[in-house]
Amino acid sequence: QAGDPKYAIDMFSMCVAGDPGNVVFLQSFLTALRHKHGAKKSSTFAPLSTMGGRSSMKKAASQANWHEVIKLGVNTLKSNPADHTCLLLMAEACENLMMPECQAVYLRTALDVAPADVEGNRQCSRYAASQGNYDQAIECWRRIAKVKGMAEEADQEIARLSVEKTITAGQGLTGRGGAKPTTDDDAATPTTSRRAKLEQAIKENPADIDTYLEVADVLEQEGSIEA
Repeated sequence: QAGDPKYAIDMFSMCVAGDPGNVVFLQSFLTALRHKHGAKKSSTFAPLSTMGGRSSMKKAASQANWHEVIKLGVNTLKSNPADHTCLLLMAEACENLMMPECQAVYLRTALDVAPADVEGNRQCSRYAASQGNYDQAIECWRRIAKVKGMAEEADQEIARLSVEKTITAGQGLTGRGGAKPTTDDDAATPTTSRRAKLEQAIKENPADIDTYLEVADVLEQEGSIEA
């Protein structure tokens, strides 16, 4: 507010490094960076001054030194706030430190600066699905479906997430106007037995989309989801 973004960046960078799970500090730090640098998109030709920082971050990540990843990332962003590789590494650090709010901020910022980046969309999709936001997760894969070599993987992930969304919705409706709660007398009905086998098959081979579809059919037969 005083018109000194450099001072704000220096102060908030220390705050983020010292308290990496504080989402207010993080948002204020990123806002100060935007005031100084403007809204920039990621570039293939990132400043040479930040290459060493990213290398050190990757080394720290390989050693699971997540607090060090955050500290190194803060310094890298001060020089290049549009470094989406740095932002994704910081998001990964927050995931491992169980800081989902800050993880979401880093992922959203990475997507803003590189909306067509494959790894960024892959991570954003995984995070959205973990929060139950399947529509957002699917949209991430649609965004990169036309990237060379990504069509098949994108189609598989969209199908898998669509089925997970259906199954999750069905489980939420069970006992609330959907299927009656299972009792000891009917616990071993043919549909529940088939469902148990299919769920075990998914655990053994989670990439088999056909099995997900069969589970959705069983849920519909049970009345757990709306027709």
